[in-house]
Amino acid sequence: MQRLVFRPLSLLYFTFATKGTILTQQPYQNTQGIRGISPEASKAKTTSLVLGIVGLFILGIILGPLAIMQANKAERLGERATAGKVLGYICTIFGVIALIFTVLRFIG
Repeated sequence: MQRLVFRPLSLLYFTFATKGTILTQQPYQNTQGIRGISPEASKAKTTSLVLGIVGLFILGIILGPLAIMQANKAERLGERATAGKVLGYICTIFGVIALIFTVLRFIG
């Protein structure tokens, strides 16, 4: 019968006690974050999504291309960032349309 013995003074390792034998094992340390993707890729993906969402409401013509650039960076690093890229394109298109209407309003 195996029982797991936790040592309260040290959380760096845990001990298995099996029939009088004590084995110590170091826990697996994942240096690449969740699912083997680098933290930088995950950060770029999240930044892309946030820029895309905020760009729907303010400064879409500026935040849209930034969202697309961050999504491309995340995809280069191995993380899918489709939502950020699509929102970036939508923000850019809406920003250009708003700019055209603003210019036409002041001209005519």
